[in-house]
Amino acid sequence: PDALRMVPGLNVARLESNKWAISSRGFNDRFSNKLLVLIDGRNVYSPTFSGVYWEVQDTLLEDIERIEVIRGPGATLWGANAVNGVINIITKHAADTQGRFVTVGGGTEEEVFGGARYGTSLGEGTYGRVYFKGFKRDSFVESSGNNAHDDWDSLRGGFRMDSQPSIEDSLTIQGDIYGGDINQKVDLPQLDAPYLQTHQGESNVSGGNIVSRWQHTLSPTSDYTLQLYYDRTDRKDIFIREVRNTLDLDFQLSYSAIQRHDVIWGLGYRYTHDRFSRLVSVITNPDSRNDQLFSGFLQDEITLMENKLWLTLGSKFEHNDYSGFEIQPNARLLWTPDPHHKFWGAVSRAVRTPSRFEHDFQVRAQVTPPFSTSNATPFPIEVRLQGSSDYDSEKLISYDVGYRFIPSQSLSVDITGFFSNYHKLRNNKLTSPSFQGTHLLVEPRFTNQWKAKTYGIEVASIWQPVEWNRLDLAYSYLSMKVDTGNEEGAQVPLSPKHQVSLRSAFDLSHDINLDFWFRYISESSGLNSRGLTEFKIDSYFTLDMRVAWRPYDNFELSLVGQNLLDSQHKEFQQSLFTGSSEVERGIYGKLSWHF
Repeated sequence: PDALRMVPGLNVARLESNKWAISSRGFNDRFSNKLLVLIDGRNVYSPTFSGVYWEVQDTLLEDIERIEVIRGPGATLWGANAVNGVINIITKHAADTQGRFVTVGGGTEEEVFGGARYGTSLGEGTYGRVYFKGFKRDSFVESSGNNAHDDWDSLRGGFRMDSQPSIEDSLTIQGDIYGGDINQKVDLPQLDAPYLQTHQGESNVSGGNIVSRWQHTLSPTSDYTLQLYYDRTDRKDIFIREVRNTLDLDFQLSYSAIQRHDVIWGLGYRYTHDRFSRLVSVITNPDSRNDQLFSGFLQDEITLMENKLWLTLGSKFEHNDYSGFEIQPNARLLWTPDPHHKFWGAVSRAVRTPSRFEHDFQVRAQVTPPFSTSNATPFPIEVRLQGSSDYDSEKLISYDVGYRFIPSQSLSVDITGFFSNYHKLRNNKLTSPSFQGTHLLVEPRFTNQWKAKTYGIEVASIWQPVEWNRLDLAYSYLSMKVDTGNEEGAQVPLSPKHQVSLRSAFDLSHDINLDFWFRYISESSGLNSRGLTEFKIDSYFTLDMRVAWRPYDNFELSLVGQNLLDSQHKEFQQSLFTGSSEVERGIYGKLSWHF
């Protein structure tokens, strides 16, 4: 998650030592439901709550080749839930990670961490690697300065094999397995005094996956890819246990034999089976469910003017078990008058399909004590969120324009503007209280009655004034207007209007590097899902610094300071069940050795 803070338009906020809220272009929350995330083509977006469990997504950072971030809709290629953005994390080919690598370190917040990788040749045209990684991280603090008891630890390992049995074929097989213990405080409402009980406990997370990908070249102008993966997650939280198994099959074919046309199309099928148990404050009906997703897409990139003007048309077609058939088209125009200037514009439609939570869950979100400020009756009032089988997909029509200017080899500027129009957003439809003998019951039901409009600008610039110094500047502005119809008592997660990131990298000598990273995040606010408490996050500044020394080739010692400007600060507020702690200043040392 920390690496994603570099991207303009992405809001990355740390809720606790072990939880993050990450979104693109607004609507941030722990389960930000409009951002699709993939790791080597494997979808890690959870259909339970429509979001990503970031605390279980990890690998050796040194094994990552690149992180592709699409700001704005990417539904034509990626499908449902790629509404405000797509994050695609791609690891290196096994041939690029040969030899041995070891890294160890520790500090105040990053108490201890380490990783190791071994890569070798397995035969002609075949390479493999295995890796291991583990860490233990300290807890953050509450606003009062008390220990937040959200420390955690994790272990994981995995492998990757890349083979080219012939000139036309390549095969990749990779997999991961992980486990971890996550400490947290959970505030669970109850019908007896004191009506809100804080539970301190440990969540156990484990899982694994295996991915197989085969690529075959049919001709110089045509090739196809077939990918199959299996993923299992087992999560034992204080209030719920979830076990989920997913099987996914994707086929994709590229064809450019027709003059001025580059066509790509594909088909996909996904099957997922879940089971929920050990429920506290949560009811699922049914406890177990099987869901299927059928999909297909077609996209054509048309060259209107050779090397100058391209028009891309395409659409995704899907059928899911919650909202049925969905169509997500896209039209994009790219104009390059010369190598230094690029202009583009796009019109896109995307949908965010319902989650299991919104269809089949009942959640005791709050109990208001009797004779309190908001409850004058002698009975406690239970607020129980109700899923609905009538809940539909959220819809988006987005308009994007962009300009990239590269005046010299040392400077580039990228500017993007967007306007997004949302329909059928989730809200909780309030109902009149009903008497249950010992308490009053209010059952807000999920419906699709809200609308929203957002617009903004995102700027990214890279400048290398001299050979030994590089500056990376990112700025984003976001304006959000949510039309609630004057309805009260529903979740409105918001994101900051202004974000600034400035990174500076100095090569002080051939063996010493000094890096600075300055960030500014403006204030944000919203209403939590219980609908009665507004939260506000003040603006904050951060500064990270790193100095690295390489006394020998392939051997590096580094010292890192994080959040150096203050002892602690708050970045976000959790909207349901658990609270939020404050990020602390931290220092750690690290050793890395390639051999």
